[in-house]
Amino acid sequence: MTIRRGLGAAGIGTKIAPLVRHDAINGVYFKRDRYRIGHVKTERAPGERVKRSETTRGNLEPFMAVDHSIDKTVPRELVDGMSESALFGEMEQASYEALNEVQYDHELKVRNMLWADDQAGFNSIYGSDHVKTPGNKWDTADGEIYRDVQSLSDDILKTTGFRPNTAVIPKKVLDVLQGDPNNEIGERIKYTNGEIPDTTRLARYLRLDNVIVPESLEDDANPGQSNERYDWMWDGEHVGLFYVNPANTRNKVTLASTFYTDMPNEPFLGIFTRYDDDYKSYIVRCNAYFDAKEVDIKCGAVLYDVLTPPST
Repeated sequence: MTIRRGLGAAGIGTKIAPLVRHDAINGVYFKRDRYRIGHVKTERAPGERVKRSETTRGNLEPFMAVDHSIDKTVPRELVDGMSESALFGEMEQASYEALNEVQYDHELKVRNMLWADDQAGFNSIYGSDHVKTPGNKWDTADGEIYRDVQSLSDDILKTTGFRPNTAVIPKKVLDVLQGDPNNEIGERIKYTNGEIPDTTRLARYLRLDNVIVPESLEDDANPGQSNERYDWMWDGEHVGLFYVNPANTRNKVTLASTFYTDMPNEPFLGIFTRYDDDYKSYIVRCNAYFDAKEVDIKCGAVLYDVLTPPST
């Protein structure tokens, strides 16, 4: 049995599949098929009936918020004799770790839904028309980073009605964009103050709202095996371009949504603490009911293999 474990700071999943609250565990949402305007003229003559736009294109699809819970123990032996403030610090750290475990599971679900290990995998998610390989690699002097991003952004705009506002750039690609003086971005900044372009400046340069650099790690080896090795969850030398709409509605054009529910006694990502006599430990629990679903997959596209393959 393969054990998937995580390391690092998770939680970027909601930046790609934003939260949408629902009162019940089960529900439905519109799986959208592009946004159309201009098919009905809004101009109205005096006394003429107001025209009505067509209903949303798409199908109603079900979702089911599934419970994700984890307990973290703080043994009595660890905190015996501690002051109240010191005990609070131990509980706070356990709370952080429990929260991170749940967020990691959410990010992994979003990653598996929207990311792939090879080009065939990306093609099966987005369609081959939304998976492009740059003609010139980004780590060369001939790389056309801005042009490649804008060209694929135009494809998303023409397909969905919205220009992508978010990019997912894995660490391998970011290192080149920030540290290679010979690429397009390096050429531009060398005549300025020479500051390394952070994600805010990269977003502005690429005409985006957000550049996300995932830093979550995972290990597929069973615990304790000698080949245990952590690597990037969002791996590869690819760039994802996504249109993300954070509106709290089940009827919107966006790449994906995370449907969640709150309960009076179990708030979303709530933290609960108690003392367990059987374990003689404080128990810190984090839980969340959620389900992540794609809404309009054409709101996403991938620039595949943007870097030069390593020489053999």
